[in-house]
Amino acid sequence: MADSYAFCVDYERPGNLLRIQPPPASALEPLAALRTKLAALVRQSTSERLPTGYWVVICPEDLLGHLAGATSQVDRFLQELRRTRTSQSTGAGGQRLFDRVHALCVRFAAETEIRCEYVVDPTHMRFNDNVADAVYWTIAELLTNVRKHSRATTVKVSSALQDGGYVFLRVQDDGVGLAQPYAPKPPCDSRSLGLWSIEHRLNELDASVDIASADGLAVTIKLPPWLVTRTDALAVRR
Repeated sequence: MADSYAFCVDYERPGNLLRIQPPPASALEPLAALRTKLAALVRQSTSERLPTGYWVVICPEDLLGHLAGATSQVDRFLQELRRTRTSQSTGAGGQRLFDRVHALCVRFAAETEIRCEYVVDPTHMRFNDNVADAVYWTIAELLTNVRKHSRATTVKVSSALQDGGYVFLRVQDDGVGLAQPYAPKPPCDSRSLGLWSIEHRLNELDASVDIASADGLAVTIKLPPWLVTRTDALAVRR
C-alpha cells in the first residue's frame, strides 16, 4: 500500500492527471482489524424478519455500535485522504502555473521582437486554481500591454518572497512607460484602462498592484500569505 498510487482526473482542466499518494499503510490497520471483527460477529449472529417488515438481529456483542465505529473510522480515513490529495495537487498546481507562464513568455518572445526574461521561482507560484488562473491571465494581459504600447526591447517577469510570506510577481519593461501618472480609477487611455482592470480584478482576490513608471513600466503583483496554502507557505520559507 505504501508504494501504490491513485490517479485522479481534473475535470475542470481535461487532460490533467494528478498523481496522488495515499496515506501510509498504518492508516488502514484499524479498518482492517475492525473488518475482521465485524466479519466474525456476522458469522456468530442470526437474524429474523418480522411480519411488520423489521428485522431482529441476535448478536453476542453490540453489532450496531461496531458498525457506527466503523463508519467513524472510514470517515477519518477519507478526510486524511482528501488532505493528502489537496496538499499534493496544490504543489502540482504551482508547477503547472510556473510552466504555463514560462510557455507564455517563450511564445511572447517568439511572436515579437522583444526579449523576455523569465526569472521566477516555482515555489512562489503555489496557489489554488482560482488565484493561479488570475495570476496567469494578469501576466498575459501585462505582456499584451508591453507588446501593444511599450516600444520596449526587453521585458522581465520575476518573483520574490518578502517578509511575512508575501509573494511578489513583477512584469517590468524598458519601454516608454505611461504617458501620465497612473491613478487608481477608470482612466481614458487604453493602456491605463487595462492596468485599472487588472488592479480591480486582483483586489477582489485580496491581492494588490504597485505600478511604477520611471525607466519603462514596472507592475508588481503583491499576493498575501493567506492566498498560499499552509503547506506551501511553510515550504517557501525553508
